[in-house]
Amino acid sequence: MTTISIKEDLNLDRNSFETLEEFQHYMMLKKQDIPFSEKTIALVKERIKEVDLCQEPGLTWEQVKQGLSQRKNG
Repeated sequence: MTTISIKEDLNLDRNSFETLEEFQHYMMLKKQDIPFSEKTIALVKERIKEVDLCQEPGLTWEQVKQGLSQRKNG
């Protein structure tokens, strides 16, 4: 077991985790409570407009993964 101290008040409602992965997942979920900036919200809204106006069909997630895998394996 490893004990780690963090002086910053993170408002955690748990103090014990089975694995580092479990702790990381917990922290990622805690970060989701942080509001997005106006700039980020505007960017997302612009991207949504682009998608809505696009006449071409998009790719499935499987097609995207396959394309990335092919690039990686060259």
